[in-house]
Amino acid sequence: MTDRGFLDTGVIFGYCVPLDQHHSSCESYIEEDSDLYVSSDVESEYSRMKENRVDELAEDVRDYVKQLESANLDAQLDPIDINKIKKRHLDRGGDAYRFLYRFYAEELGNFAQLAEIKRKLRQVARDLETIALKRKRTLDQRLTEWDPQDSHEDVRATLSMIHQQDLDICVHAHDLACCCEGDTEFATANPTDFETECLQTTVGESSASIVPSICTHWWDRSSTRRGVGLRNARYRTSELEALESR
Repeated sequence: MTDRGFLDTGVIFGYCVPLDQHHSSCESYIEEDSDLYVSSDVESEYSRMKENRVDELAEDVRDYVKQLESANLDAQLDPIDINKIKKRHLDRGGDAYRFLYRFYAEELGNFAQLAEIKRKLRQVARDLETIALKRKRTLDQRLTEWDPQDSHEDVRATLSMIHQQDLDICVHAHDLACCCEGDTEFATANPTDFETECLQTTVGESSASIVPSICTHWWDRSSTRRGVGLRNARYRTSELEALESR
């Protein structure tokens, strides 16, 4: 655990929206006892992401309910029936797949009524926007919005190949690290956005916190030079990736 974490937009979205593929990992990360920071850019990007993605995820669940309705299933489902549903009717390429897999693993017992499954899933899709709003309000109580103190043009020049929005957020996290004692961790649910040769070799030495399915970058203020403190990330197979292989 580091002294503080700077959250990328995807981590906030993953925490607030249970249907997001990174929800479990983001929830575990955020619930750790560390100081959490964001920038105004992160908040703005979250608002845009939520406006589009929440409806898409809810629609995925509604489409899945339609599949169940046309699957000629018995009204009463036993463990064998439920296992068949997981194998035959869960689209691993769907955005809501991980949520649906957890739903069968955690919400249902050995036996279930098909009508009850459909009712619960429709309820989730209908209430998703409200759930996201409530979880964001809870999260906001723990977030501190960081106002960058420096533009860090040297870092911006070095990482100019990164998309502008991602670059701004990355530099804001770097600025936080430069202004605070101890370790600062940048957490993102989208590591490929930051997989660049400069991040991995040019800018700094290798060091990272290992968080399931979340790529993290560390800054140790005591041992890095201002403006050149980015360190690259390591990864491990996450619990969610293991889930997908079942």
